[in-house]
Amino acid sequence: MLSGRFVVINPQRLSALPKRLQPVLKNSAENIFTQNSSPASPVKAISLLVAVGVKLYDLPEKALRVFKQWAQRGIEFKRELWGNYLIEMTRQLLHRHQPVSDNQLLMGLDADLTSSASQSGVAIKRGIELALDEINQAGGVLGKELVLKSLSHTGFSDQGIRNIGAFAKEINLLAVVGGLHSPVALAEQEIIHQEKIIYLDPWATATAIIENGYNPNYTFRLSVRDEYAAPFLVSKALERGYKSIAYLYEDTGWGRGNLKGITKALKQQTNDEIALVAAHSFVWGDDDFNRVLAIIEAKGAEVIILVANAPEGTTLFKNMALMNRTIPVISHWRITGGKLDGATGAAVEKLDISVLQTFSMMQSNTEQVKALKKRYFERYPTAGEQKIIAESDTAHAYDLIYLLVKAVEQAQSIDRVKVRDSLEHIENYSGLIKAYRPPFTTSDHDALGFEDLSLAPFTGK
Repeated sequence: MLSGRFVVINPQRLSALPKRLQPVLKNSAENIFTQNSSPASPVKAISLLVAVGVKLYDLPEKALRVFKQWAQRGIEFKRELWGNYLIEMTRQLLHRHQPVSDNQLLMGLDADLTSSASQSGVAIKRGIELALDEINQAGGVLGKELVLKSLSHTGFSDQGIRNIGAFAKEINLLAVVGGLHSPVALAEQEIIHQEKIIYLDPWATATAIIENGYNPNYTFRLSVRDEYAAPFLVSKALERGYKSIAYLYEDTGWGRGNLKGITKALKQQTNDEIALVAAHSFVWGDDDFNRVLAIIEAKGAEVIILVANAPEGTTLFKNMALMNRTIPVISHWRITGGKLDGATGAAVEKLDISVLQTFSMMQSNTEQVKALKKRYFERYPTAGEQKIIAESDTAHAYDLIYLLVKAVEQAQSIDRVKVRDSLEHIENYSGLIKAYRPPFTTSDHDALGFEDLSLAPFTGK
């Protein structure tokens, strides 16, 4: 596990220190929070502290491990109070200049950890961490410890590309795990393939992320594929007896791609009464859906198929509840990537909302899942109700790490070209979600199919 050293001190204590030490501490703090920290700064600060009589103690390895676990649990217990931005940005800055040693292998996480979809990034990170804990306790991979560095792209493609570039410069980089945003993953494909970086996708659903035109293809997904999601959502609407369907979607490649899929699925129906009666798009940040909802109702829609992120989904549900609109919603799963506030949670309870998912850790009772849930709640305690945020995606990330490790052991190499080839030739693996037989092939880099999709009530929890 990567770690950092930091000093927290109040102004009164600072003023009591020797004057020559005060600017060193101030400058070190400024360097950290302006992202211009130097590896020499902590060393200089510590040496000056020792010079003025401060005693420095190195904890034994066992005690240090216990302290780290205690600190980790304490931070997670306060996460809802402190927020994802403070916790994850602090960790990112602390880890920025920590080198990876020769006996370590680096896993990168490139996701939104600090902005509106940070719940998704945290869920993915937790799946990775749980897997790495188990793997390292069992001796690591080819005798090397797996460590994680995380960089937040906040949903912006340019930052995602910079993150991949930063990971490419790291020694012993094994793979990078991506996040929720399909547009970011799509924009990163060029640099991913230029640098021959194995990219593991536990969430982003755009079909083109896998069907990217690169050969060899370095992107592997264990998540929903939109080519399957659109007809699945239509099939669930029809199963419930709805014939007049409205489609409400964000105006991005993701939303437009699903429009094509939904239109195609409806054209295949032989019943002339089944129709797409309304299709309306919106942009990120739209804060009023009442006009669109009125049009959809006027068109006689019996159900809304929704493709949206959590912020816009939140606004939609508030608008529906406020105006007592009872039209059912069948949603793609990215609404689970953010946190609902109290008002939205109360609104959701009044509505009929179902959401696409692949797997529920809370509902599964296999011995493997029960053991993992126990470790989850020990590592990530909460002051309130025990819950697993975006649980499907924690499970996706967990299984992806184990598939990667299996490929490394099968290849007996950490060379990414060989590991990539090995991922295509795993014959079977019994994972948390399912038995993969096989997970990937030379022509198919999607580990999940149409048959792995399900629909669940959305509570916003």
